[in-house]
Amino acid sequence: MIGVPPRALTGLGAPTRTRPSSDVTGVAAGTTDHVDGSPDDGSAAPVPAPRAAEGRSVTTGHRIARRFFDLCENPRTRERVMRTVRSSADSAVGGKLLVALLSRTVLTPLLRSRRVDATAVKVELVAAQLGGIAVLRYVTRMEPIASMPVDDLVALVGPTLQATLDAPSPG
Repeated sequence: MIGVPPRALTGLGAPTRTRPSSDVTGVAAGTTDHVDGSPDDGSAAPVPAPRAAEGRSVTTGHRIARRFFDLCENPRTRERVMRTVRSSADSAVGGKLLVALLSRTVLTPLLRSRRVDATAVKVELVAAQLGGIAVLRYVTRMEPIASMPVDDLVALVGPTLQATLDAPSPG
């Protein structure tokens, strides 16, 4: 298994500490940092409630999108997240770092708090979707995605992420 240096995820906000990584990430246990507190000890940074389009409910997919794009837009966390997004296109280790980042800071806390049981493949598909959108928005600055208000982006991406989580598990 490819190890990721613990310091690779530091600098993304609140206290960090080394913890065993999830089986979902494929990264060796104890090689990633937890960011923004622990989902287990209740110190994870609160996720603001996304605003749903009129007539639509706020889903876990919306909450995931909101949390991720808030990390991307926040001046305190943006550069570290963008470095991870850029490195994901360069190497397998970079890809594992991105999945680890998304799993630790966005997916695991939200899925646990909402009692959503997602398979590893679903988590990786959600991470791939978010990573791809981040590349288009923040790295290549592809219009109209690059200048779209975050609320509009969350409203468009949230249902797609939710569909991925709701889909039947393969196999």
